Amino acid sequence: PQSNCTSWIEGFSSNEDEKEETLFRNSNYMRQTIHEVSERLGFKYDLSFDAIYDIYDLCRYEKAWYYKSVSPWCAAFTHFHLKVLEYYEDLSYYYGSVMENLILHV
Repeated sequence: PQSNCTSWIEGFSSNEDEKEETLFRNSNYMRQTIHEVSERLGFKYDLSFDAIYDIYDLCRYEKAWYYKSVSPWCAAFTHFHLKVLEYYEDLSYYYGSVMENLILHV
């Protein structure tokens, strides 16, 4: 919906580098998570953020569907890693909602 909104395009999407989610995505916490998850999976190099996030999505969706069993996708993560990725997602949803609400009230 934001891609069709002039206020969003002019005011908010142009500030991509200033978004809290982008800052957190480039933080030491996220870099540490990416490095450690890549190591746990046996890679000698760090996977991309998108690859890690896709594995995280597979983990949580499979856990939601089969809540009584352990998802093999979740084995890639420690409790700390899951909290880091969950916080990133919270930032994304929070700032997306806040900006949409600000635009609606302008």
